[in-house]
Amino acid sequence: MGQATFSLNPSGDGFILVKTESDGTKTTMPLTGKDVLTLAASAIHLQQTILSQYDPKGGDILATVATDVAQIAVNQEALGENILMTLIAPAGSQATFAIPRHIARQLSDRLPIHLAQMEAKQPSRQ
Repeated sequence: MGQATFSLNPSGDGFILVKTESDGTKTTMPLTGKDVLTLAASAIHLQQTILSQYDPKGGDILATVATDVAQIAVNQEALGENILMTLIAPAGSQATFAIPRHIARQLSDRLPIHLAQMEAKQPSRQ
């Protein structure tokens, strides 16, 4: 049996969420723009909640969903309180994160360490 598909279609000043079952049965739900933004904001938490069911008990490995990043854009917020980091996936979807100064400092401290560890594990291409 196939998997259901979902689509979000513009409709007037809102949207229609359409779930299509593998047998062609469709279920629809009207959503406002605010509803869509709320759903999108909760998606990461929902993914983590669902994936936590697959975490090994007592282990250090956690199930996760990761999106490949093809490009990155870094800017400063207009008020100068946060760095805006936009991660862009190969297909073009993107997410922008507002990173406060203390978190940006942690990131700048940790990235060289992890990059060095990655490079140390790379097989030689001689």
